[in-house]
Amino acid sequence: MEKISFNVDAYTARLIGRENVSKLNGAIIELVKNTYDADATICVLYYEKTTNSLYIADNGCGMTKDVIIKHWMTIGRSTKKDRFISKSGRIQTGAKGIGRFALDRISDTCEMFTVSVEGKLIWKVDWEDFSKSDNITDVTADLYEPTVSIDGFLDEVINYEVKNIM
Repeated sequence: MEKISFNVDAYTARLIGRENVSKLNGAIIELVKNTYDADATICVLYYEKTTNSLYIADNGCGMTKDVIIKHWMTIGRSTKKDRFISKSGRIQTGAKGIGRFALDRISDTCEMFTVSVEGKLIWKVDWEDFSKSDNITDVTADLYEPTVSIDGFLDEVINYEVKNIM
């Protein structure tokens, strides 16, 4: 008897993001919940009209490379399933491991600059790749150490007060 593996069509990720989060405000709520789960005490939402860019920034714990690879990049996997109380004692709001796909509701591309105890990383994805590929395992995101500081990453933010908060 032959054993065959299940596979997932790459478009499924688009469905998760767009069907699970039906409106823009729902997508933003999912992302703000992530800042809460990261023990952030500050969360800034800023829309830069001149570049048509939305910035969501917080002072949470950030993600390590290991967390991004093993959890963020695996659909349905969440660190919050087993550890549902944060280090500061907050009850975690997310546990399904699909909230990150709310980003697809907001934009065709996404860049995340994260700072953790291990250092700085940038994660970048083009959500259109999920429509162009057959299988989910064919879709990749970029993960790299930035050559710029957070100030350089926020270079296109025009509002000086927002830069000071971040």
